[in-house]
Amino acid sequence: MVDFSKYLDLIKLSPRYLLPLASFMGFVVLAPLAWLDVFALTDFVERYRPYFGFVFLLLAALLLGGVLAAGYDWLKRRQAKAQFEKQLRENLQHLSEPEKEVLRGYIGKGTKARYFDMKDGVVRGLLKVGILYSPSNLGHMDRWAYNIQPWAWDYLHDHPELLRNVGES
Repeated sequence: MVDFSKYLDLIKLSPRYLLPLASFMGFVVLAPLAWLDVFALTDFVERYRPYFGFVFLLLAALLLGGVLAAGYDWLKRRQAKAQFEKQLRENLQHLSEPEKEVLRGYIGKGTKARYFDMKDGVVRGLLKVGILYSPSNLGHMDRWAYNIQPWAWDYLHDHPELLRNVGES
C-alpha cells in the first residue's frame, strides 16, 4: 500500500526548497536535448519525462499558491494597518476639550513625557485609544509617566489646529 503522507510532506516544503526543485524539474523538462547530453541525462529524461513534467507542474503550482497566499496576507496586513492608522487620526479629529488640554501640554512644552494621576479619566481615555502610552510599569503613588505616541506627536505638529479651543479661530 502506498503511503501518501510522505507525498503530502512535499506540500509543506518552504519556497526555499520548492524553488530549486521546480527549477531543476523545469530544466529537465524544457531543456533542449543537446543540453541534456552535456549532463548525460538524455536517456534518463526521455524515459521519465512525463513524471518530471508532472512533478514540475505540481511544484510550480505549489510555488504559485505560496506566492499568491503571501501576497494576499501582505495586502490584508497593509489594509488593516491603514484602517488602524485612519482610526487613530480620526480619534485626534474628535478630541474633547479636556483631552485637547492634556495634549496641549505635550506639544506646547515640547515634551513627549508628562506625569499625571494614574486615575485621571481623560488620560486613561487617551491611553485606551492609543494616543498616549505608559512607558514603564513603575511610577509614584500619586504620579505616573505617560508618553505621547510618536505618530500622534508628528500629526499634532503637522495639524496644530486640532488642539485649538472651540472658540478660537
